[in-house]
Amino acid sequence: MNSLLKLKKLNYKNTKQKKQFENEIRIFNDNASVDKFNLEILTETKAPKAELKAINSSKKGQNSSSQNFSGLTNYVYIANELRITLTNNIWNKKGLCNGTNGVIKVYIIN
Repeated sequence: MNSLLKLKKLNYKNTKQKKQFENEIRIFNDNASVDKFNLEILTETKAPKAELKAINSSKKGQNSSSQNFSGLTNYVYIANELRITLTNNIWNKKGLCNGTNGVIKVYIIN
């Protein structure tokens, strides 16, 4: 365990390290690093991808920073088999709570 804690920066391009840590929890110190990591994962996946855009009820919401909405952006990218972590309580009674991990199995767009 101590040897893992001593790793300061994981070389994610290194296939052996990537495989070793692919199911581990990652901790980032800023949103930009999270966005960069997520974009790398999304780019690497061979599954079809979709961009979902928010429908805002006002121009103010459309033009506001995500910081004003608990980090919620006006778009989200999804793909089959993409691992996700919820960052807000969406539907507590059904277990969709902050910190819940899951995998997108199927998405349907009308």
